[in-house]
Amino acid sequence: MYITCSVVVRMQSMFVRHSSGKARREFIVVMYRIRPAAAACAALVMGAASQAATVNVNVFAFGFSTGPANNFPLLEPTINLGDSIHWVFLDSTHTTTSCGHQTESWSSPFLGTGQSFDHTFTHMGDFGYFCQLHGSDNGNGTGSGMASFVHVVPAPASLGVLGVAGLALARRRRCGLTV
Repeated sequence: MYITCSVVVRMQSMFVRHSSGKARREFIVVMYRIRPAAAACAALVMGAASQAATVNVNVFAFGFSTGPANNFPLLEPTINLGDSIHWVFLDSTHTTTSCGHQTESWSSPFLGTGQSFDHTFTHMGDFGYFCQLHGSDNGNGTGSGMASFVHVVPAPASLGVLGVAGLALARRRRCGLTV
């Protein structure tokens, strides 16, 4: 059984000769009807491109950075919504603790060399954090001393099977083709 809403779309180029006699390459959209099971597989494959990532942040003598330890300037991570930060402790006795009055909240125990702590971000925004031993919470979403920020931006939209099908359908109708 075939259903109309499940389609696979591909772009195909072809040469078109115009009335002026000049040929040029044009792209057309080719649509195929596929079985529902194949549509589900295609949706899974296209969705895989938007999987969450994990970004490492090094924790070292009075600093947090996505760059190498003791390398300045210290680099703050910018991640997508749903991604995780993996803090890697390169020397002893530090924490990663979120500042107060934010939509994200986390606090690691005091950790030492070779240990790590993870947090997955479920809200967008700029989130301040600090080391409880070497920094402090300013009470307004920022920290001082050994402190930094995680910047969380919207995840890139993945163009699903139905979104691609809608684009193809609009293209076919715009060109006067019947579905």
